[in-house]
Amino acid sequence: MTENEPSSSTTLQSDLIGARVAELKTDGKDIRENYIQTFQPLPKQNPEQRSVYYPVMVPPLPISKFVDKIDWKSVNKVKKSKPEIKKYCEDIKDNQDGFEAEVKVFRVLERMKQREEIIVLQSLEYLHSDYQIFVGDHSYIKGKKEGKPCDRDDNVKEGECDFVIMGKKYFVIIEVKKNKSDLGYGKLQASRTEKLILGIAEMLGSVIPPVFKVVVAPNEYKEPAYNDEKFRRWWKKNITDKASEKLQCPETFEETKNILLALRANKDNKWDKRRCSLGWNIRDIDEQLRNAIVTCEKKGVRNVNSNPGVVEAPPYVRDFVGIKYLTAEQDNTLKSKEKLMWINGPAGTGKTVIMCGKILQLALSYKKNKIVVITFAGEGNNANLYETALGNARVRYQTITGEFQDGWFTGVDETINAESRIKELYQVVIIKIEPEFINAPGHVEKISNLMASQTDSSVFIDDMQVFMNYFSYFDVTLRDFIVTLRKLSDEQHMWVACDMIQSLWYLYYGEQNYGEHLAELALLLDEQRVYLYKNLRNTYDISIVLEMSRDLHTAKSAARAKLCPKQEYGHFIHGPLITIHFMEGLCCDSSKILMKDLLINEFKMLLKTNDLDYTDIGIIYYDDYGFMIAQTAVETLRTEGYEMIPCKCWDCYSSEWPAVIAVLELEGDKDHDLRVLYTAISRARVKCSVLILHHPLSSDEDSLDSTDSEYYNEADDNIYRLLEKLEPVARLIEHY
Repeated sequence: MTENEPSSSTTLQSDLIGARVAELKTDGKDIRENYIQTFQPLPKQNPEQRSVYYPVMVPPLPISKFVDKIDWKSVNKVKKSKPEIKKYCEDIKDNQDGFEAEVKVFRVLERMKQREEIIVLQSLEYLHSDYQIFVGDHSYIKGKKEGKPCDRDDNVKEGECDFVIMGKKYFVIIEVKKNKSDLGYGKLQASRTEKLILGIAEMLGSVIPPVFKVVVAPNEYKEPAYNDEKFRRWWKKNITDKASEKLQCPETFEETKNILLALRANKDNKWDKRRCSLGWNIRDIDEQLRNAIVTCEKKGVRNVNSNPGVVEAPPYVRDFVGIKYLTAEQDNTLKSKEKLMWINGPAGTGKTVIMCGKILQLALSYKKNKIVVITFAGEGNNANLYETALGNARVRYQTITGEFQDGWFTGVDETINAESRIKELYQVVIIKIEPEFINAPGHVEKISNLMASQTDSSVFIDDMQVFMNYFSYFDVTLRDFIVTLRKLSDEQHMWVACDMIQSLWYLYYGEQNYGEHLAELALLLDEQRVYLYKNLRNTYDISIVLEMSRDLHTAKSAARAKLCPKQEYGHFIHGPLITIHFMEGLCCDSSKILMKDLLINEFKMLLKTNDLDYTDIGIIYYDDYGFMIAQTAVETLRTEGYEMIPCKCWDCYSSEWPAVIAVLELEGDKDHDLRVLYTAISRARVKCSVLILHHPLSSDEDSLDSTDSEYYNEADDNIYRLLEKLEPVARLIEHY
């Protein structure tokens, strides 16, 4: 070997580096083509306008790091007897503030409209071995070894960047800190990531790209620092304009972007391209929500819960329902010894979980306890949870269903008779009643009689609001129903779960007197009325939207507000922003085509990486128009090779899915429109897309008297006000 000839070890090292770089380029290209979302140009008012895009977020939702919502009232109760819990919760809150600061930046980037295709990487981790390849020898930037040569092991994380924004001809590094005192270290982190990007570009032989570094502490601002319009102007002045000045060549750094995308597929030294996909992240978040992962525990101490607002679920709930933790309110309700219980609460607060837990408690404590469970609503309804939990617990049960067949409702009398026979063989009988089944002559009375006849069985009625919607049509009152429950509860358990907000439409048109309903509910003792207010089923972001919708429902009625008390989010598990497609004043044919195409596009986007399947998606519609759109879209999808029909639901008060696409036609009925929107959004645990065709008042204004005109003007105002409120917490896309 001559003096200038490389050694075999050097050659081997060079080959390994070359192989690693080639692997990253290939993986990044694959992620871009097959895993992340494709860019969708936003609608234009003028065809001559340049296309505008939302960024593609990778991952498509903020990573949930500190999910607990600390119950500070409970913490303060134990702060003297258990000061270590208060200290631990304060530490958790401190870390959570830092995480939520990062979420604020994620959201403003997610809503940023630009005339170029931008990819945003959140939480980009890179290993020492990869950093060494592109940067070479380097030093520690913090700690006892600060300034000394870095000697980490190859598979140890070298660093992490909060955000890397990849524009057409530039890169932006954003480090987010919870307070200004951390900004100095943030600058060091940003410089470390800058060296990585420049090193990648240099190794690939491209020109040196413009790299901008931003370090920010959004929690330090008292007013919303990330107003979309202010941020857009700041971005243009400080990023896009300066990038254009710095680089005039056509280089777009595609291979550099691909390598960064490939590096993003790593988390904790576990490589998986699916981490970049929408479907994988929806399923991951959905699992956290379904398991109620809403507690923090002391590290190194087993079974010591450090959030006094959260308790471990009893074994029969943990093992058979699959819920590991309960809120203090849920736990108190489950432990109640009251035989009559009216559980009121908005969507997602765990009403069905508590009902199911109580059923298991009764069934497992004494095998001769007979139980009848009555559920309302269509596909994917709460009966599924009861069936699964009872099956897991090996409790003998049977399900019977009243159905709509051959254009008429059949099975009422058969259902009642079957229930009597089946109770002799099974401990639990689940009666599933379709909403259409109720709305037929005599059926409300027969169902009421069915409930009243349960003198030897405990009765659990879920989604009571569905049944209440038909009271006024068939001369049945809430007072009558409660009196019946009180009589039966002398001997047996009578538990009811109800979301009163979904009954506001009925209440308005039925008796138009919310005060009467408050008086009727007052027939129950205080301890027999429970309100669950923490939403645990939906993501934090969906919970916020539901809260806004509820506020509009109850804004002008003190009695309404008492019937439907304020709800709040129960955790910090984030998901994608809700997408709202809004069209107004379009002709019928144009709206049908547009709605169908939007539905198909949203559906395909969810199934892009096959991490979700058809049963994970609910397509919701509320009228003949929505049904027609859904059916037409399904037929088109079938011709393209999608053999299975996705879930559809006409009345879906208790149905729920990881992802929902809702097709809604709103026609100026202020209570009904808001209730429909509320129900549709609440059905999605993680991802929700809403397609709205709105018919404003103006087209029929001349045919209305002054009272009607005032009512419908208020209806339009409600929708516009809600959309205005939603703009900071949703992707609102207007179609022209």
